[in-house]
Amino acid sequence: MDLNPSQQDAVTRDSKRLLMLAGPGTGKTETLTERISHFIRSHGVLPNQVLMFTYTNKASANMTLRVCGKLDSQQCSIISGTFHSLAYRFIRQECYSKGLLPDVKVLPEHHAIRLRKEATERFNNQNPGLTGLLRELHVSGADLLELYERKTKLNLQECFLEGTKEEIRQREEELRQYAKGAAAVFDQLKREYQVFDFNDLLHKFLWTLQVSDEVRGLLQMRYPHIYVDEYQDTNNVQVSIIKQLVTPDSYLTVVGDDTQSIYSFQGSQVEKIRRFANDFPGADVVVLDENYRSSPPVVAYVNAINATCAGAFHKTLISLGPRSEIKPKRAIFNKESHEANWVVQEIERLASVEQVPLSEIAVLFRIGSIAAPLEKKLIGAGIPFTREGGMKFTDLKHIQFFISFLELLENPYNWLAWEVLLPAIPNIGEKMTEVIIKDLQSNQGNWTWTQPPVFSLGHGKRLESLLNFWQEMLDASEIARGEVRGYLEKVLPVFKNIYARYFHIPPKMLRIAGSSQLPDRMEDHIQDIQDYIIDLSTSYIGLVKDFIGEIVSSPDQRERRRGLTLSTIHSAKGLEWTAVFVIGNIESILPSVGFGLERNQLEEERRLYYVACSRAKKYLYITAAYRYVMPDSPQRYKGRVSQFADDSRTVGLLQRVKETNNDPFTAVNPHRIRDYFLVIPGGASARQQNHAEPKSEASV
Repeated sequence: MDLNPSQQDAVTRDSKRLLMLAGPGTGKTETLTERISHFIRSHGVLPNQVLMFTYTNKASANMTLRVCGKLDSQQCSIISGTFHSLAYRFIRQECYSKGLLPDVKVLPEHHAIRLRKEATERFNNQNPGLTGLLRELHVSGADLLELYERKTKLNLQECFLEGTKEEIRQREEELRQYAKGAAAVFDQLKREYQVFDFNDLLHKFLWTLQVSDEVRGLLQMRYPHIYVDEYQDTNNVQVSIIKQLVTPDSYLTVVGDDTQSIYSFQGSQVEKIRRFANDFPGADVVVLDENYRSSPPVVAYVNAINATCAGAFHKTLISLGPRSEIKPKRAIFNKESHEANWVVQEIERLASVEQVPLSEIAVLFRIGSIAAPLEKKLIGAGIPFTREGGMKFTDLKHIQFFISFLELLENPYNWLAWEVLLPAIPNIGEKMTEVIIKDLQSNQGNWTWTQPPVFSLGHGKRLESLLNFWQEMLDASEIARGEVRGYLEKVLPVFKNIYARYFHIPPKMLRIAGSSQLPDRMEDHIQDIQDYIIDLSTSYIGLVKDFIGEIVSSPDQRERRRGLTLSTIHSAKGLEWTAVFVIGNIESILPSVGFGLERNQLEEERRLYYVACSRAKKYLYITAAYRYVMPDSPQRYKGRVSQFADDSRTVGLLQRVKETNNDPFTAVNPHRIRDYFLVIPGGASARQQNHAEPKSEASV
């Protein structure tokens, strides 16, 4: 595409420290990749002198392809990946051989969750006196350990309870004693399994750069041009790594938008992008403000939200998107079922009257459970949809199975991989898994895939299922190793058979003989593996186990969508649709107070609202119900309209849909009424004295 003046400035500016402040829909990926290719074409930079950090491995692959396309080269040797995957690569390439770090593998997060639980259980048994404190505060030991590890290793903060409840912060010294002790047990378990978790990858890599002049100097010399995408999602340890890699002669370019920083629960720190000029003195800033995504009314509303965000960089987007004067709409309902009915009716109108494809419509929400009533209405209306829940693709069960399958082929003594696969085999389950692993461990070194040990399962279906699985693994183990993609394509059919036979079909379906029809979604699961693992291996050079390590350290999310999209706001970041519905805009949902130990910060919740609204190209709908009662669930939400959707500084840019004469928003100041319930004056009957609910803004 042709570059606008701001983009052209960002591409050609000869600045050694450059922040590209890119609002939503401003073409930041195109601008960043154009700057990389410009310096290669015009400044004599070699492709292998470029190091690019991205938020996901998928983004890394796509951006590398873009650069290669601009250089008219199918293969260019740019080094790119996530912070975690690149840290893993450099640790293996430069640190193991020099004896700086032990030869370990990456611990997938589902394994890490289990090990953290085991670590806290061991520590609790050794220190029963401290467990009473956890019970008193209603705190999970595993949650406390996870928070401690993240805050101390990613955020490099000693005060790890910042952002928690007051009663928890008051006991920080006691809880720190517990967390340090549990962390020591966790470290011991990781040494036993010879693994690093995700936090260790970055923390150990930074330590290596700090203590080894050789490694630091080598990487500084090798990569004089460093690029960081999604800089608003970085944290202290990542920025510290960048500081170690750059020299006075290095070129550092980062791109991001502080108002789209929404991942503090993963360690991100919005102040990192806001303090870029302090961390890297002499930095220039170029603002990308021409929005190619959204219509003028949507952009006007998004600009107004940005202006309410405390501490945000000043930026006013200019709409170059669809030429439409349709204002964003707001509709308020009494019940979640009324909201769901109206949303479905509007989706049907958009599809039939406005000719908007279902694939160009999304419904976004802060909390996944509130979408259940809408899902039922969509099913009743025959509207196809895909639900995106915000999980990393490595958290999906079928991806975990495939990774564990590969891990066992690399090392049959990987007990964590056995713990993932064995319980899924028919007739085995959790208890028998423990028995089988004990049999394997007690005979370690005396068995192979061709010669299994004697199992203490007796005779019957359990042993038969296990030995059948063992034979499948034997067949897979005999496939010759080669380049990564070719090898993965050879083992995938074997895994497909194993998955169909053991992990996907309920036991009663195993009696169906000669069936060529795979169960529902089986092909989707196998396609996920093709798309998100095998396709990423196209240009990978190295060992299969190293490739696995890089894959499991990526926060990539599943992206395949069919029909209408239902998605959490977090999962929608970076995406766009013609029509977007943001539902559930009440105080107990958005902003959400948070889950577990940490309390959500109000300003991050406001940025989350900004991200949601800025996904829309032409049609934006803000909806809410005063209460949400989830069918078949104890969850209940009620409250007044969200302060974000009802902000006096922005609400005038919304079109209120079908307001009634007794609308409480025009009759009184709603912020003076708790939960928007109106109190009937004294003298009424006992029944009338109860709180009355307001009428809906939209007809039901």
